[in-house]
Amino acid sequence: MRINRLDLIAFGRFTEKTLDLSEGDLGLHLVYGDNEAGKSTSLRALIGWLFGIPARTGDNFVHANPQLRIGGELQLSSGETIEFVRRKGNKDTLLAYGSDDLLDESRFRRFLPAGIDETIFTRLWGIDHQGLIAGGQELLEQSGDLGQALFSAAAGTANLRDILMEMQNNAVDIFKPRGSKAVLNRAISDYKDAHKRMREATLPVSTWKALQTDLSKTNAAINEVEQKINEKNKQKSGLERINRVKGALAQRRNCLTKMAELGTVQLLPEDFSDHLKTARETLQNALDTKERLEAKRDVLNKESGSLRVREDLLKNEDVILRLYQDIGAVEKTIKDRPGQDGKRRLLRNEAQTLLKGI
Repeated sequence: MRINRLDLIAFGRFTEKTLDLSEGDLGLHLVYGDNEAGKSTSLRALIGWLFGIPARTGDNFVHANPQLRIGGELQLSSGETIEFVRRKGNKDTLLAYGSDDLLDESRFRRFLPAGIDETIFTRLWGIDHQGLIAGGQELLEQSGDLGQALFSAAAGTANLRDILMEMQNNAVDIFKPRGSKAVLNRAISDYKDAHKRMREATLPVSTWKALQTDLSKTNAAINEVEQKINEKNKQKSGLERINRVKGALAQRRNCLTKMAELGTVQLLPEDFSDHLKTARETLQNALDTKERLEAKRDVLNKESGSLRVREDLLKNEDVILRLYQDIGAVEKTIKDRPGQDGKRRLLRNEAQTLLKGI
């Protein structure tokens, strides 16, 4: 499984931010930044995107719980990819990318390695600075699941936990009836010692009541501090919202000032741009036609200037036209003569036939 992209749509302090992790052949990326830049928030967003946003998340101080959204893209070694968005909720939190349609959970599960859940993923690939320190301490003490996870990642043995579990299950010295050094024997001994210390640590009723009173006072003080923190957080959120929109407000003021300077203007219809485009095209066509006609006019003027007209021909225009028409009639008669000759011969033959009959 490879993470190509993490979209911080609405999470923590982020809005519509993207971490592009698609470059590189080995998929190793270094994300760095100043303190409070959002590195830990991005890590929580990654875990929440894959396994669900916690019910009591602390990343809702800018965006309310219903608006929390984390998106991104996963890719398998075969090249197959999937894009989805995770919203905060108790069920049906997977959404298709770019819409509010639900995404089939089984389709998403195919992209996660077998046996990987949120706990294992966090211990293997989601270790923060505090967890790294705790894991190092556990390595020094040779105990703890986080230390085993760090050792497994360093040694390349991802199934170290299974090997240890198998070894522990097959051990024969977990408990020895007459022993004192076996794990269970030591646990029984520690339990007895703890039980003894518990009896010794039992307080009188008066002392317990005094402590309860102090506890109530402390809890009241904590509640008061938490209320102040909530009020400060609300003020902070309000100031952050104002800070986000102050640029837009300044732009709005500038626009209003320009509108006031313009005064009353003619409002154009919504399809004015289409009419303007059509008018420009019509104007361009008219200009092109005008240019062609002017060129043709120039040619005709040039030709007419080169012509030499005889005045006597113009004076006898009517006579010339009648002669021309007569010539046309003569030419038509000449053209029709073979047909007329054929009709004449036909009529003559018919006449001869009638005469012979008579």
